[in-house]
Amino acid sequence: SDRVRTAGLYSRTTEEVFIASDQLEHGRSAVDTVIHEMAHHVSGAEDLEERHAEEMTRIAARVVEATSRGKFDDLMKEASW
Repeated sequence: SDRVRTAGLYSRTTEEVFIASDQLEHGRSAVDTVIHEMAHHVSGAEDLEERHAEEMTRIAARVVEATSRGKFDDLMKEASW
């Protein structure tokens, strides 16, 4: 399955993001993978499509902003793990 071979996967059916456990070992890979998969959810676009790239940039900017304001921890507490 694709889930076994990838860092992350977004299911359009269930609207769930799956992250490979090895991606959670380091903050950078975890955040990168979550941003990538969330961009699929928000944009509805596939890899290499402009809408997906634009959404990754927008989401990453929001993460940086929330982190700098001390709000990222609060957002992570609300996430469904």
